[in-house]
Amino acid sequence: MSNIIHIDTPALGSQAFNPIGRQALAVIAFSALKEELEALREHLELPAEPLPLDDIEESEWETIITDLLDVLGPLPESGISARWGRVATHRDSQVLTLRLAQALAAIDHAQRCVDSASTATGALLPLSFARRVELLLGGGQLPVAWVRVLDVLRF
Repeated sequence: MSNIIHIDTPALGSQAFNPIGRQALAVIAFSALKEELEALREHLELPAEPLPLDDIEESEWETIITDLLDVLGPLPESGISARWGRVATHRDSQVLTLRLAQALAAIDHAQRCVDSASTATGALLPLSFARRVELLLGGGQLPVAWVRVLDVLRF
């Protein structure tokens, strides 16, 4: 997206990182995360590309994401209730399409993040699909992780 400026923040220490409560986390491959978001977009029958939108009020976004989270289960394959489609307006769909596009662009950016040794391994996100969507779309955060393997036998 052309309006993305410098978006990286310094690494957080383990005490400062608290995604959403104290939930079980996993490093999720960027490709799997993209597949989940693209499947969500298809299931909700959202357009592939967002339309230009006027400013999105925080209260408007909170209502949209709350309504969406109410219909998501802990696993992507657990299904998405058709209830969201009944309560969502055309604008809700357009706003959600925009936020999904932003999340997918952030994932593409994260895949290219390099530290001194390698590219990022994946995203550190809650195991629950609904909580992943809440953190990524609702909170606008993508915690990027580098996994290092230690040779335990050397200790």
